[in-house]
Amino acid sequence: ELLWCSYTHNIGAGIANIDANDNIYLFYDQNTASVGEIHPQALTKLSSDGGSIIETIPFTPETTYQNIYNDAVGNFYFFGKTSSTTIGTAGTFNPTRNTFFNTEPFVEKYDSNMNKLWGTYLTRDNPEYSGLNNTDIISVSDSGEMFFSGEVKTNGLSTSEVYQENLESLSNNYAMKLNTDGALEWFTYHGGNAVTIRGSGVFSNNSWFVTGTTESLDSSGITTTNGL
Repeated sequence: ELLWCSYTHNIGAGIANIDANDNIYLFYDQNTASVGEIHPQALTKLSSDGGSIIETIPFTPETTYQNIYNDAVGNFYFFGKTSSTTIGTAGTFNPTRNTFFNTEPFVEKYDSNMNKLWGTYLTRDNPEYSGLNNTDIISVSDSGEMFFSGEVKTNGLSTSEVYQENLESLSNNYAMKLNTDGALEWFTYHGGNAVTIRGSGVFSNNSWFVTGTTESLDSSGITTTNGL
């Protein structure tokens, strides 16, 4: 049964999330707003019944936010692309913007009061690697670890002693984990000796599950002996 429905006076597709108290967080992917409307590139917090705006929080200039995630303790994670040089913070995966690209993907973490905890760009110093994009898979564990999966065509990105350390075809899947401070914990390729592209991913029961498609006729690097 429908409990309630409200207009929000915005245009374009919206992205939403809720906190532990069922308050609703909204932002929109359009860059214009009519007089009197909530600015699309601001985060709007609504009450749990949709009846009132609790607060509106402006976002970083020169930045387009594309998705919002949350963990079990009330922290929020914002993914998007930016030309700003002020997103990154010390000690994270990549605190410094790579000016080789016009815009870069990034993640910022905020607490439940919208205080910024850290931010990182998602490129590396390799100019051939443009980082994540909005079609890559992102999951956040209850404790705030971030998991990423997608397609990659650049070698030399993995950490040591992981499942697959080298790119073995024109493209492979990858999986990457950032810890709760936004630093890289591991990066692995996955996909064997033929083109392998992203599918979907989910974090559950302390495990990271990733799907995809492959053109490989050799099962090494893809299947295991006890698989279906």
